[in-house]
Formats: sequence, C-alpha cells, structure tokens
Amino acid sequence: MDRFDTRETAKFASARLDGVLPVRLGFGVRVGADAQFGHDASVPVSLVEPEPALRRLHAAALEALGAQVHLPGAQHNRSNYRPHATRAGEGLRPGDPAMIRQAALVDMLRNNDPRPRRVLAVWEPVQGPIRRPCRRGCPR
Repeated sequence: MDRFDTRETAKFASARLDGVLPVRLGFGVRVGADAQFGHDASVPVSLVEPEPALRRLHAAALEALGAQVHLPGAQHNRSNYRPHATRAGEGLRPGDPAMIRQAALVDMLRNNDPRPRRVLAVWEPVQGPIRRPCRRGCPR
C-alpha cells in the first residue's frame, strides 16, 4: 500500500483498516519485472503484475483511511500506484507466483531515518486472526 502520513494514533489508523483488510486478503499475484525505486533509483524492487484483487485492496484501504491522511508523492498513489516487493537478496523472479496473505501498518520514520522500521499491526485473511497488534514498541 501507499505510504501515508497522519496525525492520528496508530490505534485509530489500525481501527479504520480492520473492516477492510481481512476480507480482501488471501489472493494470488504474479511477480513482474525488476525495477529500481527511490529518489536516486537505488532501491531494487520486483513489480507485481496487474491483479484486480490487489487494486481493490489498495482502493479500499485508501478509502477507509479517509481524507485525514496525507499521501506524499501523488505520482505514486491511487491510479499511479505500482505494486512491488522490495528485494533483499535473492528470492523473487519475474513470473513467480506469490500470495498476498498479510498486510501491515509500519512506522516508516521520517527523512529516510536508518533505524529499523516498526511494525504496528498485522492483518491476515478473515479465516485467521483479524489483527495481531505488535508485541513491543507500539505507540499508545
């Protein structure tokens, strides 16, 4: 999903996504071409081939978050969203199948801060737990 900024708490943003994400997770996609993202094209990614279920998930999550969130970089949002997986070593190859089994709310930190990112919440398909809050380090 897109990066977004909000003044709301993580708990409030998570609650907005609770009714949207679990019912839309659990579908397959196919890995597409390799690409380079980032302002200096230094982040290797694998694009995801167009998949209607992923577009619906994306649109529903943005709608649930509402107008109170700021979406930086409009060229990468909504209809211009380019689904991808950041590559960390070997793994995904063009044409590989993959499953979208989870969604996460992640604190990305500001200004490319090198500290590890924090997972604030994780959602799984309806047949699994609806949302697992993070274990440590969650903002209250």
